[in-house]
Amino acid sequence: MKLFILKVAWVLACLPCPISGLAPAEAGSRTAPRPVVFFTDESQPDRASRQFSCYAGPVNAFVLFPERISGRHVLEGRWLKPDGAIQERILIARDLAPPGEQAFRLWLRFHAERPGVADLLFPDMDNEEFDGEWNLNVFWDGDLISASTFTVRCG
Repeated sequence: MKLFILKVAWVLACLPCPISGLAPAEAGSRTAPRPVVFFTDESQPDRASRQFSCYAGPVNAFVLFPERISGRHVLEGRWLKPDGAIQERILIARDLAPPGEQAFRLWLRFHAERPGVADLLFPDMDNEEFDGEWNLNVFWDGDLISASTFTVRCG
């Protein structure tokens, strides 16, 4: 997994930035950087996708910035179900020492780590709320910097 992230980060660092108007973020800058976001799951951790099964394990979103960022920052991921309700909210508040960091991971779990007896006996119960198009909104220091969609199928 780490090798895959390093490969993607290296490719991104070697290519011109695909997002127009992107300026490097300096420590203490209020300019929100524009990342590249890609999704994986545990069934194929080295392959980016936008379609997942709710039985495949957590969905991971890798947030890759075009360069390293240092200073005190807050990264927030809001995972929105197809009905628009927030399913998961991940908040990462860190003081990033130089040379800083470039990649962050956000995650979404559909079920508890240890399913209950009802989940084992009736695995399709209550999974309809997960079917459909999901949204991940990523915030950096309170500013929306990315809105991505992906599809989940439970049937």
